[in-house]
Amino acid sequence: MITAIWLGILAVGAALLHLAAGAGAPPAWLAILVAIGTVELGWGVLTLRRGALTRPLITLVGATAAILISAVAAISGAMPWLVLIVVLSFDGAIAVITAFSVRSVDSTRRARAGSRRPGTPLATILSFVGSAVVVAALATPALAATEAGAHAVPHGQMHEDGAGTGTSDSDAELPLSPGHHH
Repeated sequence: MITAIWLGILAVGAALLHLAAGAGAPPAWLAILVAIGTVELGWGVLTLRRGALTRPLITLVGATAAILISAVAAISGAMPWLVLIVVLSFDGAIAVITAFSVRSVDSTRRARAGSRRPGTPLATILSFVGSAVVVAALATPALAATEAGAHAVPHGQMHEDGAGTGTSDSDAELPLSPGHHH
């Protein structure tokens, strides 16, 4: 269960990066990166839902393919290098964990798809929190390096208000209703 949590959260992080990189990529790369991100997102959610690694050999091949395609995308300029580095760490971790799981399953002759061993509630919560913190800490700067991240307005920063003058979120005055004069 704990391994599945880490795998699922890593896959969701990789999916977000592929989707964000695809949003700013040329049309051919857009289709490829969005397809990879969509598959990663679906697999990550499915793994979290089932609480176990399923189809480990397909997972291993898929993670390896995502790494190779992402490297080609970065070399061609369709993906920022920082995004590639983080994608390599996420998909690489998925591939390594899956490879060890396959080896463990084969060597001990447990169930073919991996065993579903529930952890203690505390271990499960700590796994969710820990994996989410690690993935968020790595994914956030990488997301900011994408085309989509370049267009995001940081909270509390200046943005155009339509009249050409910059206003801050904290400078905005809220209109008072007629019955509430101060």
